[in-house]
Amino acid sequence: MLSLPAPWLAELNDEVALLTDPEGRAAVLSAMAYAALRRGEVDDGDLVDMLELAESARLWALIDREEVARAALCEQRLWGESAC
Repeated sequence: MLSLPAPWLAELNDEVALLTDPEGRAAVLSAMAYAALRRGEVDDGDLVDMLELAESARLWALIDREEVARAALCEQRLWGESAC
């Protein structure tokens, strides 16, 4: 996993893009991973790692967005005190 393509890693580390569009960015990461395999830049094991990382990034972004939304709701006192 030390030899993953730099452009793919840059995309993975773009937290703003991931938080803005988790589904879309995960799709881009997956497409980039398959393209890297076709070009011979990575092997099958690297592809599996890249796809797992893309899915993990998607889930991280979705969870983070949910936590931010919950905090904003609590701040606005739209939820009862016990929900915050």
